Amino acid sequence: MDDSKNMVRDLVLGNLSPEESLRVLDMVEKDPELSHELELATSLVNVAAEDGKELFGESSTLKHNPFPRRRAFSRRSSAYAGDAWTYLRYTLAVLVTIGVLLPVVSHFMTGPYVALSALDDSGGMERLRTAGERELARLYDESISGNDEETIRSLERYLRRHPQSEVTGFVRLALGEQYLRSARTSMLTLFPGFDESKVNRAFFQLNQIIDSGGNDRLVEEAHWLRAKAALMLGRPDSAISDLQELLRFKGRLSHQAEQLIGDIASITSSE
Repeated sequence: MDDSKNMVRDLVLGNLSPEESLRVLDMVEKDPELSHELELATSLVNVAAEDGKELFGESSTLKHNPFPRRRAFSRRSSAYAGDAWTYLRYTLAVLVTIGVLLPVVSHFMTGPYVALSALDDSGGMERLRTAGERELARLYDESISGNDEETIRSLERYLRRHPQSEVTGFVRLALGEQYLRSARTSMLTLFPGFDESKVNRAFFQLNQIIDSGGNDRLVEEAHWLRAKAALMLGRPDSAISDLQELLRFKGRLSHQAEQLIGDIASITSSE
């Protein structure tokens, strides 16, 4: 019984998880002695809280002796207990409801393709390191520091100065990738989403690579990133179109493209 009473006190003090709290409440409903213990513990907590306000309120001087209030404790305990019991049950009901609804709300607010839009390791930035230019190697080192916004500004400056260099395609690919990596947002860290403006800027750079029809490897990777960008914006049909292009390439990304098409199909068929 002592363990049960300790659990009741922990319930009043807020030391239990929602599951443990529900279990203790079931015990209290079946045991009059535990019910009395809950009333007593709740009353003690409420009286202590009110006394604390008087002792440590706006004035540092005790205006009157608080002890007469304690002699009135027994007359107030039943009123406190009734209010506390209602409050506890309401709070626990809210917690359980949130636990049930949160995954559902998260699904509708984030969209079903968030997980599939995740990017792999940075391939575009890695190519800058091997491009043979000191400035691009410096940009790669900059990207390792994790400052996406500064890396983006540096890549944009490079493109303005060298719009048609031999490595322009590599820079565009790296820039498009950085836009996508920095596009992720969240609401209270619970509901991830994407900055549509950054995703659209990534589309522009990737479209430039694909439309130029130059280096096949660059075009292949641009299609892959463009498919990921389409999923970020909830456009599965556009993503599948790019992935089918990768299947026609029969390159190193064809297997991943086939697998991603299957993942998208499984989601769209269940909607």
